[in-house]
Amino acid sequence: MTDPQVAILMLCLFIVLVLLGFPIAFTLVAMGVAFGYFAYYSGHETFADLANNQIFYLLNQNTYSVMENDTLVAIPLFLFMGYVVERANIVDRLFFSLYMAARKLPGPLSLRLVTSITRPPRPPVANMPPPQAPGKAGMPSGNLGGKGGI
Repeated sequence: MTDPQVAILMLCLFIVLVLLGFPIAFTLVAMGVAFGYFAYYSGHETFADLANNQIFYLLNQNTYSVMENDTLVAIPLFLFMGYVVERANIVDRLFFSLYMAARKLPGPLSLRLVTSITRPPRPPVANMPPPQAPGKAGMPSGNLGGKGGI
């Protein structure tokens, strides 16, 4: 098979497996291992040689390099923090306390929302890039009619 034929076969197989109800992550991993095994297959002679394929070494190395990445370690911790905050009703208590503090002012809901999501700027840290401005997706277009815009 040529490379474009393999790519089309992978795309069709991916669509079929997802439509059958398999999770996308497991589908991508299984297809990567299967097509990688096919790509590195070199005509083995015995049954024991079937497990001696380069794809298993590459899968192990890629898994270890992802586990070694310090930035990706923060993702489960961030999810755990969100779960704890949601279960402890911290945000509800924060909104209620800000509502009680600003109940005499006009528009207390907007005031407590703005005060709960804004924070003072943090001091600069060495070797850390400045936060980037939001891209086009983060900017309000100002035109919701669909004519023109940004």
